[in-house]
Amino acid sequence: MARAQGVPLPGSFLVPVGFVDPDYDEFWKPWAACLQLELHFATSVSRGLAAAARQKTKIRFVDLREDLMGIPGTYRKLDGHWSQKG
Repeated sequence: MARAQGVPLPGSFLVPVGFVDPDYDEFWKPWAACLQLELHFATSVSRGLAAAARQKTKIRFVDLREDLMGIPGTYRKLDGHWSQKG
């Protein structure tokens, strides 16, 4: 659809994990100790990946972390995949 409209698409998307959704984050707070590894990955690794992709490659990508940050209901609570809204 995008190409048909003359809108160029990047090669990749950088998608954050569900903790950017306040509803998802609130749901998982009781199990925070179990999820520290995922939360660590979500912050430090994705930041490093975005920086490296910008500086060291010619890969075009869309970073969705800021677009999805703080938007409730964008992730399914039980499995962390995007909801229809996401």
